[in-house]
Amino acid sequence: WKIWDTWLPYMATQLKKNVLKVRKKKSQRSTLSPGKSQINTLEAFRKRVLERIQELRLQQKSAYGFRLMERLLSRFSSEAGFYYCKGACAMDHGWFALGLESFAAAHLLDPSNQEAELGTANALIFCGEKTHGKKRLKSFLVRHPKNYQACVLLGQCLEQEGDWKQALKQYEQVRDQTHEPDYAHLFAHIGVCLMQIGREQQGFEHIEEAARLDGENPEIIFTRGVAYGHLGEFEAGLADMEDVNKMHPEDAEALAYSALYLFQMGQKPQSIARLEKAQELAPHSSLIIEIREDIFGIRRQESRHHLIVEDEEV
Repeated sequence: WKIWDTWLPYMATQLKKNVLKVRKKKSQRSTLSPGKSQINTLEAFRKRVLERIQELRLQQKSAYGFRLMERLLSRFSSEAGFYYCKGACAMDHGWFALGLESFAAAHLLDPSNQEAELGTANALIFCGEKTHGKKRLKSFLVRHPKNYQACVLLGQCLEQEGDWKQALKQYEQVRDQTHEPDYAHLFAHIGVCLMQIGREQQGFEHIEEAARLDGENPEIIFTRGVAYGHLGEFEAGLADMEDVNKMHPEDAEALAYSALYLFQMGQKPQSIARLEKAQELAPHSSLIIEIREDIFGIRRQESRHHLIVEDEEV
C-alpha cells in the first residue's frame, strides 16, 4: 500500500464532494414532500434489497451482490444502506480498498450509521492501516463502550497481532458485559486464545461448545478442524475440513488444511492433489503457501532420511 498515503486523502475529498452534491439535490427537493405511499414503497424496496444481499452473501455470491449494488447506486446514489451492502460484499470477496470506499461513503451520507463506522475501521485494518483502524475503533468504543461488534472486532485485532492474552481478556470482558455467554463465535475466539497460551484442553472445550451451539456454521467447523490438527487428531480435523468444503467447495484454506492432514496420515498422492487445487483457487494465500512449505519441507526431510539410511546400509 505504498500509494495509500496519497490516495486516501484524495478518495475522502472526492467522497465529500459527492455527498455534498447529493445533499444539495435533497435540499432542492425538500419542498416536494413525498406521500405516505411513496415512503412505504421505498421502505419496502430497501427491505427487499437488504434481504437479497444477505441471501447472496450466505450463498457465497458476494461478487454478484457487489455488481448488483453498483447498478442500484447508479439510480439511488443517496442510499447509505446500499453503500454499506456494497462494502460488505466487497469485504467478503477480498476487495478491501473497495470495501473501505463504500463504508466511508455510507458513513458520510449517514453519520449515525454505527455499522458503517465500524465497517470503515475494519476495512482500514484489512487494508494495512492497522494503527488508523484501531484508533477509529477505540474512538468508537469510547462513545459506545458496550457495542458487541466493536468489542469483538478489537479482540480480533489483538489476535492478528499475536497478543493472545490481551485478546482473551477482551473477549472475556465482552462476555461479561453483554450477557451473551452462549454466543457461538465468542466461544470459538475464546477457545483459540486459550489454546494459543497453552491451555489446550480448556480451549478445545470452548471450541466444541461453539460447534454445539452453531454446528452448521462453516467458520466454527473450520476453527474446530484447525484445533483438531493442533492436537494431532488429523482424522477428526480432516472430517471437519471436508464438511466445510461440502458447504463451500471453493474454500481454498479448508482444502489446504485437508491436504496437510492427508499428508500427515500418509495419503501423499491425495494430499498433493488437494494442495494443487487449493493453490488454483487462491494462488496468493499466505496460509496455503505456508502449508505447502510445511508439506514439501516434510518431504525433503523424509528424502534426506531415506538417503542416510541407504548410505548406512551400504
